[in-house]
Amino acid sequence: MSDGPIHIRMDDLPWTDYSAWYPDDMMQTMRAMRVIGPGGVVDTNETVFGLLEIDPGAGYPPHRHAAPEVYFVLAGRAQCRFGDETFEAGPGSVLRTAPNMVHSFRTLGDEPFRA
Repeated sequence: MSDGPIHIRMDDLPWTDYSAWYPDDMMQTMRAMRVIGPGGVVDTNETVFGLLEIDPGAGYPPHRHAAPEVYFVLAGRAQCRFGDETFEAGPGSVLRTAPNMVHSFRTLGDEPFRA
């Protein structure tokens, strides 16, 4: 990872194409943008950070990453499962997975979940 300052405008970045890993129907209800992490704008194995958007009533199935992942919830609510723990997260929540921790999301309510 760069030791210098990093300034990235999320509006300038495209959504990441995950079609090789996930079914097309799932990609119609979920979008992800990897900013920091393997294959991200800042390519590193130290951590994963980006933007995740899940439509109302949809989910992101259980998955894991070798690097820890950080989420800051901007909008919406979701039922989250991190390892054996299930909890609800909403705006202002900060979430972190440990390396290789299985985690998943399912939106709650009428608003997309953005983290």
